[in-house]
Amino acid sequence: MRTRRFVSLAVTFLIVTMLIVGGMTSISGAVVGTVVISAIFEGLRAIENAVNMSHILPGTFVGFTEVLLATAMIILLIRRPAGVTGGQEFRFPRRWTRRGSD
Repeated sequence: MRTRRFVSLAVTFLIVTMLIVGGMTSISGAVVGTVVISAIFEGLRAIENAVNMSHILPGTFVGFTEVLLATAMIILLIRRPAGVTGGQEFRFPRRWTRRGSD
């Protein structure tokens, strides 16, 4: 039962991190935050797994990913409180949008 709660807490932390990094006031920010944090999370998790499999350190190497994500989130909140996109939506070029009847 405890493991299930920890997984739920870890996923919740990851989702909140995605929203904060991207910017909580725009859909574009949420998408950018999701892509950026997912890429960073998977990269850090791969490093953590490689260290554990190679037995470089005695014992297991856990929590590295979460600590670095939390540190990155704190630094981002200090530097850019509105997120990476600054709360702004992306504007697509005119040729990418559908043309309606004029």
